[in-house]
Amino acid sequence: MGRPDARLPNTFILGAPRSGTTFVYGYLHGHPHVWMSERKEPWYFGTNGPTQWQGPGDGQPICDAEEYAGLFVGAGENHRVIGEGSTSYLASEVAVRRIKAERPDARFIVVLRQPVERAWSNYVLHVAEGRETARWFTKAIALEEERAARGWSPFWQYTGVSRYREQLERWFGAFPREAFLVLPFDDLATAPESTLAAVDDFLGLERGGYQVSHAYRFEGRVIRNRLLALLRAAGAASVARRLENIVPGSAFRRAYAAAVKLAYRKPALSPEVRRRLLPDFARDIRYVESVINRPMPGWW
Repeated sequence: MGRPDARLPNTFILGAPRSGTTFVYGYLHGHPHVWMSERKEPWYFGTNGPTQWQGPGDGQPICDAEEYAGLFVGAGENHRVIGEGSTSYLASEVAVRRIKAERPDARFIVVLRQPVERAWSNYVLHVAEGRETARWFTKAIALEEERAARGWSPFWQYTGVSRYREQLERWFGAFPREAFLVLPFDDLATAPESTLAAVDDFLGLERGGYQVSHAYRFEGRVIRNRLLALLRAAGAASVARRLENIVPGSAFRRAYAAAVKLAYRKPALSPEVRRRLLPDFARDIRYVESVINRPMPGWW
């Protein structure tokens, strides 16, 4: 497949989306013996031939073998780990088959978040990007089947992508269990240093302490109302830059910080909605607990 001068990936960050995979990607991206594709999510192995996702604002998968191989042309002999981080792969039957056929010796990092909270975070991201038209999370969930039929990307399957048991069993059936490192999102949040050390150990890398750029973080804030969203789209940032040249620096910074705090909010998942959806994921949570060999009380 692809260019003869390209060394193709031997490591994949499979997912789940909105579970901390970008943080892990950013960490590995800074390692001198790791080559991660500049495009974190090529989505190449999750498609059968030319594919065009139809959801609003959907990014598009790389479908050409040469274009995909070109992501790894810069990888040298010093790069023991060559990887990418397409989070659509975890739930993809196509990705399992294609990676098994083309990269049977691959290793996989899987980061999993409490299923309802993962689905909610996915929804909030789409709202923050101005792509989600459903005003309510439960309404967006009800639209999953219809959106899949219309060819929207897998990331619109908010609850579907959180069905961890089915997804993990599919991957474990195709590759040796030791080819996988499964990490709870909670460990990244509460003990990042030891969790990333486990990543180093799994990949056979020297333990590093590498810095992760803020570019690899998403704060999950959304604009409070549609008028403010329109103002932002109309160029409010350029107006702010002009005001900064007029208003004294310290006063401007205080006023700007207050305006941002007023304009943005970080929405919280309703406890009632969480309780209502949780029973649907009980078997998935129990399965993850068996895989990582410890209880996850915060997931219940």
